[in-house]
Amino acid sequence: MDFLQQAMSAVPIGQSSLVHILINILVGFFMGLVIAWTYRVTHVGFTYARTFMFTLVFLTTIATLVIIAIGESVARAFALAGALSIIRFRTPIKDTRDMTFVFFALISGLAMGTGHLAMAVLATLLIAGLILLYYRLSGTYFTEAQKYMLRLTTDDVAGTERFVGDALKDLVRDQRLMNVSKPQDDGNVEMVYVVRLLDEATVSGLSERLSGQGGIRDVSTLALSDTVDF
Repeated sequence: MDFLQQAMSAVPIGQSSLVHILINILVGFFMGLVIAWTYRVTHVGFTYARTFMFTLVFLTTIATLVIIAIGESVARAFALAGALSIIRFRTPIKDTRDMTFVFFALISGLAMGTGHLAMAVLATLLIAGLILLYYRLSGTYFTEAQKYMLRLTTDDVAGTERFVGDALKDLVRDQRLMNVSKPQDDGNVEMVYVVRLLDEATVSGLSERLSGQGGIRDVSTLALSDTVDF
């Protein structure tokens, strides 16, 4: 343990020994694993990209190596900036949460490369812990009731609108009529509502309440993502 502490603190950046460089890179790699694990645990959705987890791990590691290579040389920093400007990154990041993790991995790797391992490790673990804490709290305090898209097929728009307003009072928090399509060849019209259910209500109960009533011929529901805005 004393050997590791001496290797991490005795050699200043720019004059790093091989052991010091290897330790920095390995610590960067393990912190990248921590960041990738945090991303996986807090991911919301059906699937996550394994390639993105790979990116998080090795972005941290490579950023560590880059800062070690630059050291205190301004010329190297400008040369690296010029070399990276040639590369064009065409993969879009659609979720701002993913962008946050990319920035997290990059800054963590930069901190590792400067040689301040204790600060970098503690900061990485602290931020990962805060992300996990927010993830746990968000399920209790920061989430709204699940929104559902309610698609109704009817032959009486006015009658269905009145019926839905009365029938759903004890099942939903609120409801909004979003769209009414043009009449089809068979005379049916499609009406689209967005509703938020009460805690004790269920989707099956919603469908049973509406099916075959008020001129409604067909009922379908779809859970909406948190990122869908109306």
